[in-house]
Amino acid sequence: MHKYKPGQFLNEIHLAKELSLSRTPIREALHALEAEGFLTLLPNRGAQVAAITKKDVEELFELRLLFEGLAGEKLVTQKNYACLDLMEKMLDKQRECCQNNDLVRFVEYDRKFHLTLIRAAENEKMYKIYDELRDHLLRLGLQAIQSTELMHVAYTDHIALLKALRNGALEEYHNIIVDHLSKTRNAVAQIIPNLLYS
Repeated sequence: MHKYKPGQFLNEIHLAKELSLSRTPIREALHALEAEGFLTLLPNRGAQVAAITKKDVEELFELRLLFEGLAGEKLVTQKNYACLDLMEKMLDKQRECCQNNDLVRFVEYDRKFHLTLIRAAENEKMYKIYDELRDHLLRLGLQAIQSTELMHVAYTDHIALLKALRNGALEEYHNIIVDHLSKTRNAVAQIIPNLLYS
């Protein structure tokens, strides 16, 4: 992850050599990545890694807020203790990552924490859409959490989110999730020069 930077051109022949593969699977992978929005294929130039634009970030975080707000409401209404317990386990893993300064694994468990929350909504279509966004969210997550300080902030927010959900405090939960997602979005904005938020 992040070996190839936004705007960078990728050459099919070089990738095949680097990965010790024939050009056919490389070509298929590049077409799949283009379909998912990670690359743009340009005739006679190769594949260009897609930039992360302000619009991309805004749209992803709008969806996250919408989905995670609804999921929190449904979790509390349905008293889904199984999902709360799974989220607690993800927090235990995140605590270990904080202790070991393991940013990459932290982002992985961050994604699982939020996916478990979405699962609590018991809306398969919503879960599928959110799950399809996971690679984009992971890309942004790795952009956002570039320091142990930010990792600890995210972990602290997750503790507060889970506490509010366990207490059935929906207004508090909504305030925390808005603040949490805003922090993440702003962290992405600071790292990517062409993203400016007012």
